[in-house]
Amino acid sequence: MPLINLASVNYILTFITVIFFIVFITITKGRNYSKSTVILFTLAVSVINSAFVTIFMYTKYDFLRPILSLLCIILFTKLLLKLSVLDSIIYSVIFYLIAMFGNVIAIITLTLAKVENLWDKNNFSVIIYANVITYVIYLLSFFIIQHFKLISKLSDDTKYRTYISSIVTIISIFVVLEINMNYYSSIIKSDPKSILFIFITLGVFMLFIYTHLGTKSKLEIKNQEYEYQIFYNKTMETLINDLRRYKHNYNNIVASLVSLVNSGQYDELQNYLKNEVESFHERNILNNSMLLRIKNAGLLGLMLYKIEKAEASDVKVSLEIFEDINEIHMNINDLCESLGILLDNAIEAASESDHKEVKVKVKNDEGHITFSIINTFKTAPDMTRIFKLDYSSKGEGHGWGLWYVKQKVLKKYKNIFLNTAIVDHAKFKQDLVISSTQRKISV
Repeated sequence: MPLINLASVNYILTFITVIFFIVFITITKGRNYSKSTVILFTLAVSVINSAFVTIFMYTKYDFLRPILSLLCIILFTKLLLKLSVLDSIIYSVIFYLIAMFGNVIAIITLTLAKVENLWDKNNFSVIIYANVITYVIYLLSFFIIQHFKLISKLSDDTKYRTYISSIVTIISIFVVLEINMNYYSSIIKSDPKSILFIFITLGVFMLFIYTHLGTKSKLEIKNQEYEYQIFYNKTMETLINDLRRYKHNYNNIVASLVSLVNSGQYDELQNYLKNEVESFHERNILNNSMLLRIKNAGLLGLMLYKIEKAEASDVKVSLEIFEDINEIHMNINDLCESLGILLDNAIEAASESDHKEVKVKVKNDEGHITFSIINTFKTAPDMTRIFKLDYSSKGEGHGWGLWYVKQKVLKKYKNIFLNTAIVDHAKFKQDLVISSTQRKISV
C-alpha cells in the first residue's frame, strides 16, 4: 500500500479510536465537554498518533510507537480534558489495556479464520478487520462500565439482584459469541470479508443489550426514588397532622395562660409552660419540621426510619438541622450505610442507659457538612480500641460497625473524616465530616 494511503487509513482509524477514548472518559468520569474541546482534542491526538504510526511502523524503532502514543494521549488529556496528572495517567493506561485486549481478541479471531498475510503491515483488509473487532471490544467494555456504575446507585438489596442478573447476561453474551464464532468459522474461512459483517452485527446486538439493561437499571433507580418519595410524603403528612393538632389546641393554651397571668398564679403558670414544652417535644413536631430541610430522599428515609426505631426502644431523639442539606460530596449509598451504622450504635447504647437520649445535629457550613451524633451510655467505650475489629462494649457478636465504616467505607474518600469523643463525662459523640474538596473518586 502506498505510504500516502497508509497514512490516510492510519489517521482515520486513530481518529475513531480517539473518539472512543473521549466516550470512555465521559462514561467513567461523568464529564461533558464542549464541541470545540472534543474537536481540538480529537484532531491533535489523531494527527500526532497517526504520524507516530506512519513514521515508526516500518523501522526498528517500532517499539517506541505505543509508548509515544500513550504519552501523547496522557499529555493532551491533562491539557485539554482538564484531568489531574494522576487521573490522566490512570485512565489513559486503562484505555490502552482495553485496546490491547481488543488487539489480542482480533489476532485470535483472524488466526482462527486463517486470514492470509495476517502480519503484513500493508494488508489493508487485516487492518480494517482488526480495528473493527477492537471497536466491538470497546463497546462491550463501555457497556460493562456504564452498567455497573448505574447499579452502584441502587439500594443494597436491589443492587445484589441486579449484579446477579448482569453477570448472567454478560456470561450469556460471551456464550452467544462463542457459539456464533464456531458456527461462522467455516464461512469466515471461505470468505474472510464476512468477518466485518459478523462483528458489525454483534456490535448492534451488544448495543441492543446495553440499551435494554441500561433501561432496566434506570427503572430500578426510578423505583428506588419513588420509594424514597413515599418516605418524604409521609414526613409531610405527619408534620401537617401535628400542626393541625397543635393549632386546634392553641386557643385552649392561650386562654389558660391568660387566666393564670390574670389570677397571679405564677408558679402554676411556670409548671403549665414546662408541661406544654415537654409535650411539644414529645409530639416530635420539631423533629419532623427539621427533617424537611433534608432534600435528599434517601437520607430523609434513613433518618425517618432510625427515629422510629429509637422511639420503639423508648429512646428520645432530638434533631437539629441548621441549614438545608442539598449537595453532599459522598456517594449516597455509602453515606446512608455509614450513618445507619452510627445511628444504630447510638440508639443501642442509649437504650441501655438511664436517660435514653440521642441527639443528632447536622451543620452545613462553608462547604463542610457535619453529622454529629451524641448519645448517652451505660458503659463507656475504650477510646483506644473503638475502631478495632471485634471490639465492643456490648460483648461478643458486636464490634464490626465502626471498624467497617472506617476501613471499608470512608477509606475510599479523602474528604471525609470520622471523629469520636467522650463529652460531658457521660455521652459519646460521633462526628462525620464531609468536605466539598479533595474528593477521591473510586471507579
